Amino acid sequence: MITLAKYDKLRDRIFPLIQQSAKKNRHDFADNVDKSLLSNRAFLFIAPDGFFVLEPSSSGVVGVIFAFSFGGNNCVKYQPAIEQLARDIGAKQLYFLTSLRGFSILAKKLGYTKDSQSGRVTKWIKEVPYGR
Repeated sequence: MITLAKYDKLRDRIFPLIQQSAKKNRHDFADNVDKSLLSNRAFLFIAPDGFFVLEPSSSGVVGVIFAFSFGGNNCVKYQPAIEQLARDIGAKQLYFLTSLRGFSILAKKLGYTKDSQSGRVTKWIKEVPYGR
């Protein structure tokens, strides 16, 4: 079961994981995720084995700005819930940024297409599937 959580109550446990991932991936995103959550522009969802952060925009786009799983394979596990949450708010598109090179195979498997590249960081986008 995935639930919406209050970031400020869990920040002491969640933010260090975000920082560790940013350092490991050599992609400086931790402070942006933290600020988005603290300002309530983004939302923290807790799963039994991890969590993800979604940042919706008024333009109908939802950014998957962070995902983490203690058991690995978080993208495959969380993708159906992420798509449903996006559908629930009428979003038309999902996106995420990554600096992980080998991620392209999985991104394509999940239905994302490469949108742009800036240095080591790739932006992947996906139309939100409706009618399921």
